[in-house]
Amino acid sequence: MTMVVFGIVVLGYVSLLRIPLEFLPSFSSNSMWVSAPYDSSSPEEIERLIVRPLEDILGTINGVDTLNSTASAREGSVSITFKDNVDMDLAIVEVRDRIDRVRHLLPDDLRQVRIRRFQSTDIPIYRFHLSADSNRDRLFDFTEQVVQRRLERLQGVASVEVNGVRQRELQVQLIASRMQAAGIDSRDVVSTLRTSHVNMSGGYIKEGSRKLIVRSVGELHTVEEIEKLPIGSDGVRMKDIANVSYTYPRQNSFNFLNRSNIKIIYPTFYDCF
Repeated sequence: MTMVVFGIVVLGYVSLLRIPLEFLPSFSSNSMWVSAPYDSSSPEEIERLIVRPLEDILGTINGVDTLNSTASAREGSVSITFKDNVDMDLAIVEVRDRIDRVRHLLPDDLRQVRIRRFQSTDIPIYRFHLSADSNRDRLFDFTEQVVQRRLERLQGVASVEVNGVRQRELQVQLIASRMQAAGIDSRDVVSTLRTSHVNMSGGYIKEGSRKLIVRSVGELHTVEEIEKLPIGSDGVRMKDIANVSYTYPRQNSFNFLNRSNIKIIYPTFYDCF
């Protein structure tokens, strides 16, 4: 009986010093989500161009239990559930490798393919709202340049996510009647914008002992430059068939605090305290 009591005391002392105490223990799921945002499309087109290539390549990964996919007018996504004995750290590396293999089969204007895996460390531990009696530009700059950066510098902070902030974007609104009168198709506009906004390497030139790097710099920076772009060979310019503006996109969701539009900030820490 003395040895049993002594053993319990020793094990309790060791557990007290070595076993960490956490309010929310770290855990993760055996599921993974692959999403590819692709606006201004149809579900049928996203299924054919994005979802099917991803399904075919992701289905070849060892340890996959179930594979589900969805296609909407804005994005295509694939949900992967692995078996319980699969190392998820190696699985996410393999998923990235498979996506890189079919990246050339996806649309050229697809911006990014996101891979998400749920972990308890991704849950925000603190959320607060920010509002100010000023215009949207000043509030956006203050949130991005001051608040977000200072929070990211704190020790233990993994990421800081800001919602409710809209960034300006370049909008080209085509006028159908003018395009029809000029005999211009929307594909001509897309091709012109894509070929005129480039910044790529052109190789290098050797001159004696010197090696000169050549770059083709043709990026568009202002609205006026886009309006002056020629469309076709008949002298038609972008401003003749479209309205070009640098403005805020349409807002579909709103957050208010005391009748003022607010910005929601989610800091996430590496460890739960």
